[in-house]
Amino acid sequence: DDFTDEVETALGAFDSGAIHVLSSIDGVQSHSTTIDKHMIRYDLPRLIFLNNIDHKGANPWEVLNQVRSELHRCSAAIQVPIGLEDDFKGLVDLVQLKAYYFHGSNGEKVVVEEVPADMEALVEEKRQELIENVAPLDDKLAEAFSMKKPISPTDLKEAVHRATITRRFIPVFMGSAFKYKVTIELP
Repeated sequence: DDFTDEVETALGAFDSGAIHVLSSIDGVQSHSTTIDKHMIRYDLPRLIFLNNIDHKGANPWEVLNQVRSELHRCSAAIQVPIGLEDDFKGLVDLVQLKAYYFHGSNGEKVVVEEVPADMEALVEEKRQELIENVAPLDDKLAEAFSMKKPISPTDLKEAVHRATITRRFIPVFMGSAFKYKVTIELP
């Protein structure tokens, strides 16, 4: 069909990677599977962006589980949203352990702060999940993880990068593209 042809044509032009955008409301759909298959065919490293975090019904954790179960991809969140739906205020970067708040009608002013105290447990849980997903794919991180050494932001960033470019891991970012409330620092 036309959609499949357009996807295939577009992906054929990429050589360094692609961003697979999924709705944090609708999740993995049949066309998501088609796009994923084409990305595999073209052997593209990629990341997933969960859009519409600021919309009613947003559930990024359910969509992340769908990515794992329906697309069969090793993936984990790189960010945790600060609030969902109308309460979406920003993102916590699980690698750098910093909070990014979006101010202004279109998020044009980004303020970087420490992780909010009321989010520390969730951030630690999701960071641990990220490390546990990447460690088996990266010898350096696996060694530090198995020896229960603290994982530095630099070590985690480098491990995510290596696992992503070798197409063994797909990092998952989140935000609101329409309102420019996004931070994607590529691993």
